[in-house]
Amino acid sequence: MIKLKQALKKSGLAVGTLAIVIAGAAAFSAFEAHIINVTARIENALNVPVDAIDFGTVFPQEHLEKPLAVSLSQSFLDEDRVDDVSYFIRQKPKCGVTTNGGTVLVGPTGTGHILPNLQTDDPDDFIIDCGPEPRVLVGDETWGLLPSLCEYISKDGSDPDGNVPQNDESLPSFHTPWTFANGVVTWNDTNGHLTKIGGDVVDDWIIDLAVPTFLGFSAQDWEDFVARHNQGAVAADFVLDPADEHKVFGCNLWIEVNGVSETPPPPGTLTVTKVVAGQNFADFSFTVNGGVSVAFEGDGSNDISLPAGSYSVVEDAEAGYTTTYSNSVNGNADCDNLPLASSGAVTCTITNVLEEVQVP
Repeated sequence: MIKLKQALKKSGLAVGTLAIVIAGAAAFSAFEAHIINVTARIENALNVPVDAIDFGTVFPQEHLEKPLAVSLSQSFLDEDRVDDVSYFIRQKPKCGVTTNGGTVLVGPTGTGHILPNLQTDDPDDFIIDCGPEPRVLVGDETWGLLPSLCEYISKDGSDPDGNVPQNDESLPSFHTPWTFANGVVTWNDTNGHLTKIGGDVVDDWIIDLAVPTFLGFSAQDWEDFVARHNQGAVAADFVLDPADEHKVFGCNLWIEVNGVSETPPPPGTLTVTKVVAGQNFADFSFTVNGGVSVAFEGDGSNDISLPAGSYSVVEDAEAGYTTTYSNSVNGNADCDNLPLASSGAVTCTITNVLEEVQVP
């Protein structure tokens, strides 16, 4: 009996000891943690003036211009890792607080949002929602959608674009700024592009306003006026409701970035050298990765700037010569798949020996 109790005690002690060890191991692992700090400084890529473009009081068939400069921000210019920015100019409905029946804009203003009209079953029907009143209105103030000026504003991006081909679009006056079909808004955007490497860091846009006329009051040359600004436009589609005369019209220009690319790494240099042994010389040429044939320069050495990658050099066959290859990368007797690193240099040497001509 004593032996049984001693055995139970020993067994109980062992189980208890095991439980303590397991619990201790679990508790120990729970107290280990690793913290990785993640930080970033967020800057705007573009510098865009936020001053309002105010054409003031205008009259039918006037044509007015205002400048709009879009440039790379200083922080973007200072960051070596990035190079260019793609962006677009989008026209959106404008809302505002007005008085005197919409003839005086007192503000503030906002952007109207194009939404499906849930009151109908027509998937192409929409509403423009200005959202809640931005403040308490007083007197005869009203908050709502302003008559649209978007259709009559053009964006001319034909200014010089540094050292690169023209990379900005233009959109003439008398256009449709957006369409709505099957519950989806399709915007008629105007794209722009800026690049540091290309020397194009500022886009000087011209924002034109071709002032429309009111229905029933069009001048005889109204159609000619529209055609001068947009040959594809139908003049009758762009006359205004006479009820909107004297009112303040509006349009919000949204400039949004839709792409940022990194600065490409520096290229490497592939040197192709010609050695001719023999009595005669002929014009030799070669290809790189099966591309267009390149003639050797006068000194028999061509330096080619290429992005990092793998390159194969093959000389165009020339009758009467035996051709051998060597390179600066490995001991192979060819110039196949030569690895070229960014800022690196690789040399392919092509030797031609004139074959002996047997004279009968």
